[in-house]
Amino acid sequence: MRTVCRLSLSLLVAATAGLVTPAALADALRLRYEATMGTLTAGFIDVAINADAQRYEVTGEAQSTGLLDLVKEFRSRFSAWGRLHQGEPQAEHYHYAQRDVNKEKQVTVEKGQVTYVRNGEKRPTTAVQPGIDLVAALWVVEDCARLRDVHTGRNLYQFSLLEQSAEGCRFNVKSEDRESDVEIFYAERGGRRVPSLIRSSGVFDGELHLTE
Repeated sequence: MRTVCRLSLSLLVAATAGLVTPAALADALRLRYEATMGTLTAGFIDVAINADAQRYEVTGEAQSTGLLDLVKEFRSRFSAWGRLHQGEPQAEHYHYAQRDVNKEKQVTVEKGQVTYVRNGEKRPTTAVQPGIDLVAALWVVEDCARLRDVHTGRNLYQFSLLEQSAEGCRFNVKSEDRESDVEIFYAERGGRRVPSLIRSSGVFDGELHLTE
């Protein structure tokens, strides 16, 4: 789904693997996002957030729709949890699993190590990239100006703040082989400040916007 889909989930993604989480989500804040490219709807992301002053837990799933679904059949599930220190996430777990017509893969980060399984083959374990995982960056950090290095387990995105307002931030975002301008706007939901719109432009164009 292009960068918004890569950034809003390199994870904007796809999966079939089940999730094991440390807390029930009965009281979670639930959000739904729609991903678009131009005038076309590309997919949806459903997110559940449990957080207090000490801990956070985020789980969700994403899927393609419309023409993109005919081509890619994109499905994903993801989870992240850990402690909070002065509002900063201290990750204990990050995981996503995705499937499309070409491949299946799972990425898990725990204790600073990345486990990567692609099409059933486990690759050598590696050290995690610097910064925070993408799930915590989007749905735990409530001040976009704090975003610097953001990873998806295997890939690193470097956020450089270009502009900030009360509504959100605009960044230049670089990865190993891509560069885009990304805007993140926020709204209040359930007492939390959450992304209401993520817009990517440059090499990739797309939007992820909160629908409920």
